[in-house]
Order: sequence, then C-alpha cells, then structure tokens
Amino acid sequence: MHRKKEENENITADYTINGIDYKTELQLGIGLGVIIICVFIAIAVTPFLMSNVARFSLVGLAGTIVAGSFLYLKFIMNFIKNKVWTIKILDDRLYFNYGQKETIIPLSDILKIKNVGNSNVFRYLSFYTKNSVVKIRVGNGGFTPFSKEEDVSKLDQFFEELLPYINKNFNKKEAFVKPNQFSFKNMGVYVHKSEKIHYNIIERMGVTYYIVGLFICAGLFLSIVFSSVEILQSYSRYDKFPSELTFINFFFIMISLLIIYSIAVYLKISKHKKD
Repeated sequence: MHRKKEENENITADYTINGIDYKTELQLGIGLGVIIICVFIAIAVTPFLMSNVARFSLVGLAGTIVAGSFLYLKFIMNFIKNKVWTIKILDDRLYFNYGQKETIIPLSDILKIKNVGNSNVFRYLSFYTKNSVVKIRVGNGGFTPFSKEEDVSKLDQFFEELLPYINKNFNKKEAFVKPNQFSFKNMGVYVHKSEKIHYNIIERMGVTYYIVGLFICAGLFLSIVFSSVEILQSYSRYDKFPSELTFINFFFIMISLLIIYSIAVYLKISKHKKD
C-alpha cells in the first residue's frame, strides 16, 4: 500500500539507517558474477594465461577472486547514490523511504516478516504484504559493505520497537538448526497468525546444510571449469586428450560428495516430516 503520510499521525520512532534495497543488492551481485565469469573466460581463451593457471592452486585462485570481490564491492559502493533508509513507526503503520520511493504499510496488512543475517555483520529485514514487499539490506562485512556497525544496531532497535506487536500477532517459524555463533537476537521468520506456516527447502535443510551445499556446488563449478581448461590445454599442445586429469578426478569426487549430500538432506527433511 502506497500513500502520502498524514500530517497528524504520531511518530513513535524514527530511524535513519545506511543501507540498500534488494534491487540494488541484486545489481551488485550480477555485476560481481559477470566479473568472475569474465575472469574464467580469460583463463580459458588465453593460452599464455592457461599455462600459468595450470600451476596455480585452486586455493590461490579462490583467494584472488575473493579479494578482488571485496575491492570491487568497496569501490562500486562509492557510486551508489541511494544508500539511506528513513524508517518511521507511526500510529498503526510503518513508513519507509529509500531514494525517491515512499512506502507506507499498515501493521494489519503485514503477513510475514523475515529478520535474518549473520551475528553483527549484516541484516536482511523484509516485510511482506499481499500487494507489496519492503526489503532492507544493512551490513558492514566484506561482501556487504553497505553500512557501519551502528546501522546494524539501529535496525535491531527498530525491530525491538515492533516486537510487542509481532509477539502478539505473529507466530515464529520453527528453527530446524540450533542457534550458533552466526545467529542474533530476534533472528527468524515471523508469520501472521491468520496465515498457515510453510517451510521451504532451505528452511528445512537448515543453515549448516545450506552453506555446505553452496561450497560443494562452488567446488563442482570450479572443477568443471579447470577440467575444461586442462583438456583444451592438453589438446592444443599434443593434439589429443590427456589420459590422466587431476581436475577430472576432482570433478568425480565433487559429484560423489554432491550425491552423498543430497541423500543426507533428503533424510533430514524426511525425518522432520515424520516428526
């Protein structure tokens, strides 16, 4: 729901927080992905570079990409003009302003709230209604250089202000993973009591399974890329495919790990269904 704020509305809390929205975060992610893909293409099509990369360890290349990603995000954030959220709690509604967009959501219209993140590093706070979604991204980590630590604290304070209303009108989703060092106070997904709670595949897997899955998929992707590079390199030099490929062996190891991981996830989800 979008409308101008009425002048006689009482503002019970007012916050100005440095951060970005989901659209900006997606654009940053796509830009970073394009850069990484271009790096791999350069490795694959440049014979001189291929000969060096063949002796370059996976750990070294991964470290270079991670460091380059940090620098890219830090650099590109200087060119983003809209980096401030204005958030106000009015009588019975929430007011959000980001850039040129103003959104006012009646508290009674909110169907779901997601408050997820990683300890004091970043917060992903989202409000869902039937017709609109507000997604706030705040973080002071290497991959989330959107804000300062104080902005993370401000967003937590804003959520604390809403907590009495949330506890009264919302049910919190069951956590399939025990609290750990990455969790923070009030972390979770809150669903309005009038709505039925559904769990998606990631929620049923739990944070640990999800992160392990990402690392396995990333390793599988790297093994495919380096296997292709080694095949092309060997074929261009000797006009034949190599008989033994280190990365091909690594590829089959990753496939085996992915199969084992998939079975473990299936058993975990099946167990929760029975419970």
